[in-house]
Amino acid sequence: MDNPLPRGQNQLVLVVDDEEAIRAVATDVLARHGYRVVVAENGEAAAALFSAHAEQIELVLTDLDMPVMDGHRFVRVIKQMNPDLRVIVSTGRPGARLAPSAAASLEKLPGVAFLDKPYTISQMLHAVRAQFSAAAT
Repeated sequence: MDNPLPRGQNQLVLVVDDEEAIRAVATDVLARHGYRVVVAENGEAAAALFSAHAEQIELVLTDLDMPVMDGHRFVRVIKQMNPDLRVIVSTGRPGARLAPSAAASLEKLPGVAFLDKPYTISQMLHAVRAQFSAAAT
């Protein structure tokens, strides 16, 4: 028998992606697996949403390549607001994890994990669970 997909415990997840289909699927899957979800279509909208709900948002799942404010800048902004925040960064571009300068690399920030696109529902749910488990230790 296959292992069941991991379930949340009503944690609030902020999903940020400029592609509506990805936001919709992520929202549906997370909600069906025990999470509450808020969404934003770009980094600027997400930063404003995070600022307003920083006490409640426990995890951010964000794309790197977005208009208005890209994922590199967005993650640095929210990590300044809450250095302990757990973040999953997704991208479909090989090598996009590294910003133009090594000092700006998200890989150096604590609590940041990566999930390469395209990813499966199982991969997303396991990445989310891993981040919550890491935060609990």
